[in-house]
Amino acid sequence: VMASDILGESMDIHSGGIDLAFPHHDNELAQAEACFDNHQWVNYFLHTGHLHIEGQKMSKSLKNFITIEEALVKYSSRQLRLAFASAQWNNQLDFKESLLNEVKSLESMFTNFFNNTKALKEDVKHHASKKLGALERELLYLQDEAEEKVDIAFCDNLSTPIAVKALSELVGSANTYISKAGSELRIEVLISVATFVSRILGIIGVPM
Repeated sequence: VMASDILGESMDIHSGGIDLAFPHHDNELAQAEACFDNHQWVNYFLHTGHLHIEGQKMSKSLKNFITIEEALVKYSSRQLRLAFASAQWNNQLDFKESLLNEVKSLESMFTNFFNNTKALKEDVKHHASKKLGALERELLYLQDEAEEKVDIAFCDNLSTPIAVKALSELVGSANTYISKAGSELRIEVLISVATFVSRILGIIGVPM
């Protein structure tokens, strides 16, 4: 009744937890389609997975209920968003200490890469030659591969875990390039990687 009062006889997207798929949303469909005499009250349902705490479904009755405000006392908003992005939106997320430790390491890797790239950019000792060497071409090739992986991941049910994995692998390759290139390092390829990684993290909701 509330949805129809605002959206009318049909809507494009309806969302809720996976526990609402049946019978709640099935009942909504049956009643609304009978009321409006149409055959498709909703075009798309988005049913999200449940949040679990250390292996158990978060519930006040189990006394394992954590609010966002409480979580932010221990973890940063960026760490929480990376944790949420580590699970498919329609799958269960197990919020546990080991996951947050992984997230902290991931955040540190991204932060260090951006800081290193910024510091290297300010270094005046880089070569001005327009010709890229084998190491640079390899890194740019890996960036192209990462861009394709991210595009496929987003098109495949908005798979943020695969996208984040592709970004972390690319940053790992960029760090390897920094070590191998040494004084012959070409900053433009690192800037290219950093710009891409930063843009995708921003899309996911994790600005760095």
